[in-house]
Amino acid sequence: MNVSEADLRKACAIEHDAFARCASVYGIDGIEANCSQQHQALEKCATDTVQLVRRINRSCGHLFAEFSACCESFGLARCEAQQNSYWQCAQKCDSGGLMMGRNTGR
Repeated sequence: MNVSEADLRKACAIEHDAFARCASVYGIDGIEANCSQQHQALEKCATDTVQLVRRINRSCGHLFAEFSACCESFGLARCEAQQNSYWQCAQKCDSGGLMMGRNTGR
């Protein structure tokens, strides 16, 4: 599993919006002096998200491969057990609650 820019935008939408609002108020020249807190929050969210995906890939990659192979062979409807195994493993990797919407607004 890879993390795209779109994935990061979705996962960190709240932080991105706060930084963008601050930047629009203070302009390009005032970002550094006035928006460091929002920028740090956005950076932390992006870093946490990438680290989560890496943990999931290390711990659950084999389950994702099994799920993907099942879907290719039989279709999603017949792969519920593999899907559940993968998501249960992924959720165990999510000690910070990112998948449960801590930073996604879900």
